[in-house]
Amino acid sequence: MELADFFPRDAVAISQVLQGFQKDAFIEELKGVRVAIAFGEEAATTRDGRQLLDLTIRLSARLYPSLTFATVSAGGQFADELTMLASSINPSIKVSRTGNSNACLTIGADAPAVEAPTIYAGCDGWSARVGTEGPYGTSDLGNPFGAGFAACLATANLFRLLFFPKGSALVDADISFPSDASSFPKLMDAELTDPLVLVGVGAVGNSAAWALARSHLIGQVYLVDPQTIDLSNLQRYVLCERGDEGRVKVDIVGNEFRGALQAFPFQGTWASFLGAQGYKWERVLVALDSAHDRRAVQGSLPRWIVNGWTQVGDLGVSSHSFLGHDACLACLYLPTQKSQNEDQIISEGLKVPEFQEQVRLLLGSGKG
Repeated sequence: MELADFFPRDAVAISQVLQGFQKDAFIEELKGVRVAIAFGEEAATTRDGRQLLDLTIRLSARLYPSLTFATVSAGGQFADELTMLASSINPSIKVSRTGNSNACLTIGADAPAVEAPTIYAGCDGWSARVGTEGPYGTSDLGNPFGAGFAACLATANLFRLLFFPKGSALVDADISFPSDASSFPKLMDAELTDPLVLVGVGAVGNSAAWALARSHLIGQVYLVDPQTIDLSNLQRYVLCERGDEGRVKVDIVGNEFRGALQAFPFQGTWASFLGAQGYKWERVLVALDSAHDRRAVQGSLPRWIVNGWTQVGDLGVSSHSFLGHDACLACLYLPTQKSQNEDQIISEGLKVPEFQEQVRLLLGSGKG
């Protein structure tokens, strides 16, 4: 039973939310943590329940060195699948069916009871239910978004319960998110009129692809990213396994799309994608790292953009239409202070400021 070898990246993230974080002391405490995942026949047999369990394991196995599946016979086969998934993420993880636990995450209305402080999770279409006052049921609507919300909120509460001082006071008692999803559309067999493009398949892109691949949308999605998987990525890329190090990101993500929504991976930048596939793209999902790259996507004038981001203590999403009175994506990332021109940056970086004019001409002409 060992921590995943990408744990140093976990430690960086944890240090930003735990006051007085000391890495060695935390590692010793974490090695003694045993988390139970409890579920019954309902969660194991409903589509949304299975998705909730899938993402819960994808998140939990990246941190905890020991998991116990508490389930009834009807859920035993699915527990075997979840065990394989957890081991593919951290080959050193210990997975068992019995034993004491420090905390339990219970999914579905008919899960067996576990003698440990418990977080309950359930979902109903678009809505997630999480808290200490469950249990909550799981629906069979084939909508992964409520299940995804529930998995994220539940594992966050589990972490608070285990590691925050007086953790129980910080744990949610009973929350529903979104609070009202009655006006949300039905996803069953909804068809995209134009291809969708997902630019950037890092942490945010992985999460978006997890949901899209499990939805019942019909159509095409292009996946655009130039990079391969690095060991440090595995801490936060929910679709990636330990054996994926060195593989092409868009290929890994593309393999998740096995339904009516077809994926077309493209390893390259946004500019090279446009050069190869053309410039007219109606809908673009943006999950990029830099303001420069986001402005480049807006510069190609998609009719509709959704932009997702995370940063320390914050995450968000924004939508932008090309025509209208609202801000475009580039408006969110305008420079706030005076900066150097590219020719000045390059000439000073090469320590030849006297050749700035020549550098400018070379940049303009594209010559080496």
